[in-house]
Amino acid sequence: MRLRDVFLCSALLALPMGCGSSDGSDDGHPHDTSGPHASTSSPGTDASTPPPPKGDASTPRDGAVSVLDAGPGADQDAGQPVGQDGGQEAAQEAGHDAAHESGPPDAGPPEVIITAGFSGTDNAMIGGTSPDVTNLPRGTFQTDGVNLSGDFDAFIDTGSGNPAPALHLYDVGSSSGSVALSIASAGGYVKPARFSVQLDIMTLAPSTVILVGFYGALPAAGADTVTGFTGLALHTDTGSMDLVEGGVTKTNVAFTGTYNAGIFNTLGFTIDTGTGAISGVMLASAAFTFSSTSFTNSVTSYIVVGTEAGGPSGSCSYIDNLIVKD
Repeated sequence: MRLRDVFLCSALLALPMGCGSSDGSDDGHPHDTSGPHASTSSPGTDASTPPPPKGDASTPRDGAVSVLDAGPGADQDAGQPVGQDGGQEAAQEAGHDAAHESGPPDAGPPEVIITAGFSGTDNAMIGGTSPDVTNLPRGTFQTDGVNLSGDFDAFIDTGSGNPAPALHLYDVGSSSGSVALSIASAGGYVKPARFSVQLDIMTLAPSTVILVGFYGALPAAGADTVTGFTGLALHTDTGSMDLVEGGVTKTNVAFTGTYNAGIFNTLGFTIDTGTGAISGVMLASAAFTFSSTSFTNSVTSYIVVGTEAGGPSGSCSYIDNLIVKD
């Protein structure tokens, strides 16, 4: 990370337009809870309620509560009506009670696979480091920059976060890039067939497209970030999301309401590698529904965050509180 990059991104923080909230207001410092976002009604992190301490994977945030804690039976997206009649509910309840009386004891709490609060030295590059809280697969972060005219940097930022610090994705010039971490089985850890992902996202350039999803294998150095990517592409100007399968965009679902990219918003979802489905997708308390059979075990070897090519120069985006649970 060069000193020039720090000054450029610091300058972006002070700009009133193009690097603040999606409504064009001046956010000031990205984690300044006394600023104008503290009293807005836009979806996202409630500045009046302090987030749990770094490394607390037991306390879910915002709309992803049902994503991480609903358990294996919660296939239906949170926020949608169940729509079952009373007789069916009663039958299910009776069966549930009988299972408790005669079946095995209830499973314990979900096992936390990855927890990353991105603690460390300010401006230290993330590549080659490990998640700072929980890391059952024992992998290290791998970065890939697509540098057409500029460079992509991914580093620890102790001045931003929910709370600070956070992972800072910085696109200089016509650049983009990704940060990947293995969640494949390793040592005594066995990757579960079903798991949930949650993280907080903010950007100071609302036209940035942020990727959250998976690689089956790491892309070749300098390869486009969507090469082999399966997951979600968040359009931070509108809050809409694309479903991407194997690098190909399949469908786009709009955000309900007004999306505010200039504050931290929680994105969460559940993956079933047995069926290849993605479910329980929530962004800033808004539910999304995608139909897919592509999220298989081999396709989800690495969890990935990154930026898509074609974004604005000097884009500053932030990732925080990454949690993967079974």
